[in-house]
Amino acid sequence: VISEFSLSTRAASFIEILAKAGMSFLNTPIKDLRFPRGTLVTAIVRGDEVIIPDGSREIEVDDHVVLFAVNDALKKLQKMLDINLEILE
Repeated sequence: VISEFSLSTRAASFIEILAKAGMSFLNTPIKDLRFPRGTLVTAIVRGDEVIIPDGSREIEVDDHVVLFAVNDALKKLQKMLDINLEILE
């Protein structure tokens, strides 16, 4: 996890992660990923390019991925991505 930002209502958060080799969601169209309900891939930063992804876009190694997730999805997302979200502590 590179950064986390909770909305003022604390009902949802933006999370930026760095896609690393071996992550289960790499090279799969976003529409086919099994992210928890209440999670959106809002942006992919690849090098100097900012991508607003559609369902056919794939996440690649070294992409910075910005996710938006409601609180109910955060624990599932943390487990799925094998990451530690400080906002859950």
